[in-house]
Formats: sequence, structure tokens, C-alpha cells
Amino acid sequence: MSRPLRVAVILWALFFAFGACNTNGEAEIVNDPAAEYDRYWNDASRYLAGLEAEAGSVMAPFEAESHYAGHRRYWQETWPPVNERLEKMSNWAATELADANQTDRVVFYPFSGPDFLNAFTFFSNGSDYVLFGLEPAGLPPRLDTMSERERAAYLEKARGSLDSIFRYSFFRTNSMRVDYQNPTMEGLIATLMLFVARKGNRLLIAEPIMIDKDGKLYVQDSAQALETIGEYARSDASQRSDLIPGVRIKFLKPGENIVRTLVYLSVDVSNENFSRKPWFSEYIRSLGPTTTYLKAASYLLHYDSFARVRELIFDVSQMIVQDDSGSPLRYFREGPWDLSFYGNYTQPIPLFRARHQTDLRAVYARPAENGVRPLPFGTGYVYFEGQSNLMVARRSSQRSSASVEN
Repeated sequence: MSRPLRVAVILWALFFAFGACNTNGEAEIVNDPAAEYDRYWNDASRYLAGLEAEAGSVMAPFEAESHYAGHRRYWQETWPPVNERLEKMSNWAATELADANQTDRVVFYPFSGPDFLNAFTFFSNGSDYVLFGLEPAGLPPRLDTMSERERAAYLEKARGSLDSIFRYSFFRTNSMRVDYQNPTMEGLIATLMLFVARKGNRLLIAEPIMIDKDGKLYVQDSAQALETIGEYARSDASQRSDLIPGVRIKFLKPGENIVRTLVYLSVDVSNENFSRKPWFSEYIRSLGPTTTYLKAASYLLHYDSFARVRELIFDVSQMIVQDDSGSPLRYFREGPWDLSFYGNYTQPIPLFRARHQTDLRAVYARPAENGVRPLPFGTGYVYFEGQSNLMVARRSSQRSSASVEN
């Protein structure tokens, strides 16, 4: 276990000495964030995101370190073109996804990695954001206890982890295996934190959590923090037994006092593992009708070996927004879905060419006849503007997801 992780584990053990607590409940109201939460977490998220320190920031002294000027310069050069694409997405969502953003449904993002960035851009009014993937969540970092050398190395790893999402609009699975499973930055929590800050939110706390066998979310207590967090931070989801580990971030949108949450779970949802851990399904079903987002999902839902999680997604979703790497078109046509198509579709990239959908191609081959609308930005594996596609599926009025039995 690296020194930063050892220190963080001890701090977390003290913080959670009062034990695990069930977090399912009514919305939390925070009127004075500085009094009710340790400001470190917001200061740390802004530090990671290269944003100007707020008055009294506990991270401000560390910005004088020689390496931090390069970190801030990276953001000054890298963020503007990324933000330009995000603004196009946000403007598109304001009209095409207006109905979703007029609700506070939970936003559910399977196979996401740490991509809170795109999910929040599309769906900025979710009460909660629930993401999952194979990648380890890691332990929320205590940057203030690291040495200058450790902070510099941590920031370098954090920047490196953003290369594909900024360049292509998605995280590459092979890159994440390297970026989030190394002694310097163990897990993807830092990426989530900096995205929360970059989208203008105030981060209240980042904390390790788990889904237990009762299907409920709990904060890790001190014993679990000491015994399991270090191992969770360095292992992948397929190696774990019963508990489903993750992290939760609480945050406030600008001008609001209603706490919203971002949950990331590290879990293998292939059929065998899905059946072995039914409490994952219980937790997801407890969220109520969701707005579901699927992008650059490795076409996993095309395979029979992921049929169980595909069924879960269809059961809980009130709306599904996806590119062609999500669920195949034929499954939507078997159910109560009203479909809208955007952009262009010819075929998948060479790596996934076997996942070509002739029925989807037939839709896009006759855009006027099928009501295909423009998509003014690039997204997914075919990430160039004018070549990307999205489909929006709305559950028809004949059957709402609220009526689906749990």
C-alpha cells in the first residue's frame, strides 16, 4: 500500500468511527456548506480541476509548488475545446431532452467509467447519478497530507487519465486498466471529483461506500476502511466476493441548497456475476424510474452473456439515451418505446464491426422517412461531428416504468 493510501485509510477510519449508515432517504438540505461539511473536499476538487482557489482554501498554499503552474496551464490549454463540445451538447439537450431535465429522476449510466462529465452535461437536473464499471473506485485522496513530490505525481496521473475522454469523448477500457490501477493513483475517484468541480458544482464530501446484501447503500465504517479499502482500490470488480464497493460524492449545484449525489460502483455485471450478487439489482430497482445513458459501452448489451443487466436496464428506465453501442434496436422494437433518431449511422468502428445492425442502418438510410434529426456534436466511438449517432427511447404512455414490478 502506498504512503498516500495508508494515510488516507487512517483518516477515513477515524472519520467513519461511528459506523456504517444507510443512505437511502429524503433529500438533504444544506444551507451553510462551510459549517456542515469539511471544506477540504471542495478545495481539493478545485485544486485537481485547475480552478482558482476560493478565499481561505486549505489547498491554496500548495498552489505555490513549482509543479502546479504546469497543471493549471494544462487546463487552460485543454479545457476550452472540450467545453465548446459540451456547450453544443448542453444546447441540444435543452430542446431534445427537455422532458428528462424537467424531472429530477435518477440518472443511471451503466459501463460509464468515471464519465460524470457527459452525463451531467446531458442531464443536469438529476437528483442522483449512479454510474458503474469494472474499474476500481479507489479511496478519496487526502492531497493535503501528501508530500510535494507525491502531489506532483498524483496530478500527473490525473491529467494522463483524461486523454481519451477529452480527445474522443469516452474512456478507453485498456487505458483505464493502467490509469486507475497503479500505486500513484489507485482508483478513479479523483477524476470524478474534478469533473464535479469543472461543471460548476460545490463538492461537499467524497466517501467510500458499499452495497451490502440487503441491497442498500452504506458508508464504509472504520473496520471496513482499514481492512478492505486498500484492497478494493487495487483490485478489479471480477475478483471480489460479496460486497459491491464504490464511492459517493455529495455536491450542490450553483445557487442551490439541495444535495445531489454521484455514486460510482465497481461491479462485474456479466450474467454469472449478476446472478451471484442479486443485491446489485435490488439497489438499482430501488432508485425508481431512471433516465439511462449508454455510450461507448463496448457493445456488451449485444451479447447474451449480458442479458440479465440488459433486462434490468429496460425494466427500470423511463428514458434511454444511447449510441449504437448500447442495446440493439431490435430489443426496443419488442417493447413499449417511442424512438427518436439523431445523427448518422453506417457501421461500427473496425474493432466492433461484427456488431453492425442492419435494421438500424435501414433507419438512417432513409432519414426523411424515419424522422432522423441532426446531431450537432460528435460522441461515442465514431466521435466526429456528422458521423455520430444517438437514439432517444421514451417509454410509451401505455406502460410506465413505475408499474414495473421490482
